[in-house]
Amino acid sequence: MKNLYFNNAFSKQPLPEVIERMIPFLGEQYENPLTESDQADRVRMEILQARESVAALLHARPEEIYFVSSGTEANNWALKGAAYAHQKTKNHLVVSAIEHFSVYQTAQFLERQGFEVTYVPVTREGFVDPDAVARAIRPSTVFVSVQGASDEIGVIQNLDGIASLKRKFQDVLFHSDAIQYLCYEELPLQRIPLDLVSISSNALYGPSGIAALYIRTGTRIFPLLHGGMQEEGLRPGFQSTALIAGFGHAARINQERKGVWKQRLASLQEKCFEVMDFWHVPVTGSRSCRLVDNIHVLADVDGEALLTLLLGEGIQASSGSTCYQYAQKESHVLKAMGMNPEQVRGSLLFTLSKDHDQESNQALLDSFGKVLAHLRKVKC
Repeated sequence: MKNLYFNNAFSKQPLPEVIERMIPFLGEQYENPLTESDQADRVRMEILQARESVAALLHARPEEIYFVSSGTEANNWALKGAAYAHQKTKNHLVVSAIEHFSVYQTAQFLERQGFEVTYVPVTREGFVDPDAVARAIRPSTVFVSVQGASDEIGVIQNLDGIASLKRKFQDVLFHSDAIQYLCYEELPLQRIPLDLVSISSNALYGPSGIAALYIRTGTRIFPLLHGGMQEEGLRPGFQSTALIAGFGHAARINQERKGVWKQRLASLQEKCFEVMDFWHVPVTGSRSCRLVDNIHVLADVDGEALLTLLLGEGIQASSGSTCYQYAQKESHVLKAMGMNPEQVRGSLLFTLSKDHDQESNQALLDSFGKVLAHLRKVKC
């Protein structure tokens, strides 16, 4: 079987074309883009083209894209930078209860710094109600942060409805972690009035170690780092042209192919749902408003045992966010959805890739059914 890797929410393999685009900048074209030479001109041009390509994914302007090292940095910068820029007049933040750790824990950090945070609850389906967000906003609210789609349960949020609140609360900043969302979905910012958006290369089949924060023109935000003029002085540090080139090329390819990828994955996902229904394994969250690569389930057996046996079958999957596995923490996402510890114990996440086909998908499902039946028999 050519591909039995089902952990694509956490690390996608870069496209071969992306790697090829990076190679010159790992060798002879190594110049600092802030220097003056013909080679530095080539480097600057590559960075400019990449910025334009990433901006095009969002229907934004290139000057609104700021390169950073990771999605985690982008989320930290969005929250901390906005909070610190307005802390003399406002001290309240609104985030959903199922945000990625890099938003959720940053909000908790800001609470310890004296900010007030409202965590908006979600439904059993995993949805954030725009009306609940509106009710949470106060005169002292600095910003609202709601992810485009969860890396854990895959549920797609109503960004149109949430961002439309900007028309009523014009002095509140609206941020979205769109890292998982953008690979297969559109986010036209000329229509959806978000002020800050986090995106990451690796989620687009680009290299890891490079991401970006979209900052709408006119948005006031403090830098987290100081000491240079890169990225207009807002994010100083020697830029990795190779990583930026890879990110830009991945963005270009994504724009061209995401529709085809989405259509193919939707049929594979539907087949997975059918098999889960056959085995009476509930799918977590909404099925209809969901990323096409995400199959998160709650089995009635131990999830870690399932993972171990699947690995023996050559299937790499996950019990949820890698942040929980290594921190040995309970999923705040599943808890917010009303799951009890016994249910959470059986959580399992498969994330498909654009490279998966009917054959690899069937291998996953056959192995899953085999090990599930075994564990249920042992349990009895």
